[in-house]
Amino acid sequence: MNDTRPAARDHLVAAACDLVPALRAGAPAAERGHRLTPADARSLHEAGFFALHAPAALGGLGASIATAVDVHAELARGSGSAAWCAVILSGAGLLASRFPAAGREELWADDPRAGVCGSFFPTGTGRRVPGGLRVSGRWQPMSGIHHARWALLPVLVQDVQDERPAVEAVLVPVEALDVEPTWDVVGMAGTGSDTAVAQDVLVPQRRCAPFAALLGAGAPDAADPLRSTTAYSALGVCAGAVLVGMARAGLELVLDALGKGRPLASSTYADARDAPGVRFDVASAARLVDTAGLHLARATGDVERGAREGRQLDVATRARVRADLATITVSTRAALGHLLDAGGARSFAAGNPLQAVWRDVEVLSRHPLLAPGLNVDVYARTLLGSQEQVAAFV
Repeated sequence: MNDTRPAARDHLVAAACDLVPALRAGAPAAERGHRLTPADARSLHEAGFFALHAPAALGGLGASIATAVDVHAELARGSGSAAWCAVILSGAGLLASRFPAAGREELWADDPRAGVCGSFFPTGTGRRVPGGLRVSGRWQPMSGIHHARWALLPVLVQDVQDERPAVEAVLVPVEALDVEPTWDVVGMAGTGSDTAVAQDVLVPQRRCAPFAALLGAGAPDAADPLRSTTAYSALGVCAGAVLVGMARAGLELVLDALGKGRPLASSTYADARDAPGVRFDVASAARLVDTAGLHLARATGDVERGAREGRQLDVATRARVRADLATITVSTRAALGHLLDAGGARSFAAGNPLQAVWRDVEVLSRHPLLAPGLNVDVYARTLLGSQEQVAAFV
């Protein structure tokens, strides 16, 4: 399916929207169980949302980044954890689609909807042997590992001729790994971001690739713009979409609760909707959610434009994408603060889904892709003409 056709894109976004009620209902169980429920994981897999970017030539959806952003934002209205699993599995699949042809075919030969979990951090080692690498190490956190068939793992490989180790990415079947239950957090608990452990796993050369090459733009390919997408920026906007979707969910929850009518405690207001403070908080939250959505749209447009033109985004544009992600983070955090104020102390009741959205936003917004301090620093250095950057990837 080539989703450059509007009908295909609309179909995927509508399918994500249809899953929102079920994902919202399943979110508490996913939080308690520290992974998505089997029913929700099955629904996401069957819809293709764990492998949005699997190549169309191999039977996959081949969805554009713009389509993925809209899908992830819709899924996040139902469950931040479900949306994040879709982001990671599809995003790692985007990187995996740049492996040698034989490796790509092996990944999706049996199931074009198979998900690939992954990590950015080379916390494992690879030893060259005839035909490939022997890989050992631990990678944490590995979001969505319980729902993925493959894992993309960066490893340090020390070759005799190199002064420093090279970073290679390897693709390993999840069944060849040990998974240790280490994910115990107050938000995004349903992502099941446990620890992957490899013990001297043999990885054939067809499933090995230079890691840095995967994160930039691939070779220009007019027939497959995904191959030309600047991947690190693409992963960033997909992550930002989850924050925007969760903030929209929080606004929906508060508007629905206020719409049912209730008095404002310690005041003469018989209906909280008449209170200036509540009105201020609701309007402020809505403005901030819109601000986040507008910056997400601009950043997504930049990524898509580079893909269409078959080029790596220039440094200034990539840095601005990071700045947009910082704005999304700050805006969604602030929006949830206003929504909690509008809801009052009852917002923090254990059974109130608003506090769960708040916790998820607070945890996810600390992810390195979304961290405002680092992203703003990268942008500032670019604006000021600095030749040195503090990030490995811009």
